[in-house]
Amino acid sequence: FQKAYYWLINDNLKSSVRRISDRNFSRLCTKLAHKKSAYCFLTGPSISQYRSFSIQPDAIKVICNSLVKNKTFLSFIGGPDIITFADPVFHFGASEYAIMFREHLMEVVTTFKPFVVVPEFTAPLLLAWFPELEPYLIGLQTAESHDFNLPSPNNPRVRATDNIMTMFVLPLAAALADHIFVAGADGREKQETYFWKFNPDSQFTKEMESIYAYHPSFFRDRNYGDYYEVHCRLVEDLIQHIEKNDKSVTSETPSFIPALSKRFKKPSS
Repeated sequence: FQKAYYWLINDNLKSSVRRISDRNFSRLCTKLAHKKSAYCFLTGPSISQYRSFSIQPDAIKVICNSLVKNKTFLSFIGGPDIITFADPVFHFGASEYAIMFREHLMEVVTTFKPFVVVPEFTAPLLLAWFPELEPYLIGLQTAESHDFNLPSPNNPRVRATDNIMTMFVLPLAAALADHIFVAGADGREKQETYFWKFNPDSQFTKEMESIYAYHPSFFRDRNYGDYYEVHCRLVEDLIQHIEKNDKSVTSETPSFIPALSKRFKKPSS
């Protein structure tokens, strides 16, 4: 549906939304240019440890997906600077889950006024639903490529991947800061049968049944083991790309993802 809407609108509207995105992305980069550190918050169970994180007061804070639900966490960090999401089922669909997500998204935008980063082809649909997003919305171009890119106003593009951390969260953080800290990217144990586990305070658990009902093939036709294997490889490749740009990535929480496990900052004894 999100791509169908983009294909059906006229070129003038597409150009208008791109101008809005370019303007807002330039504003974001200017606003956050002086910051040296960025925290990437994901939805794994370990995000519940957030009170123990040593979050620097002037750090960039990037959140994703259903973390918009966790108001206690968001208040603790002083609100996000960036919210990003991209899933056609969980975020842009017609299920009760997707509707609940968008309601919480707009509550967070109203309260904290973060920038909202999504794939470019979804931006017109979001503006049609929520015109009040115009000052905050950034639709980044997503390219089917083997090369990673840290987006900039002159090149507002990222590599298209099937996971929000590798497509938007890490590339945005690394584009804006030199020291990137990751929390809540727990990964998956071998015996698990779903993508991975989620922090219950950061997931719309009661609405999950509606996702299964509206999109049965999304789950039925997926090999979670293969998905996770590709994801782990992409995380390693992306972090290596970030580090080659003289930036550092540290995991604040334990992770089963090898690239993050070996970059885990163990607590001082």
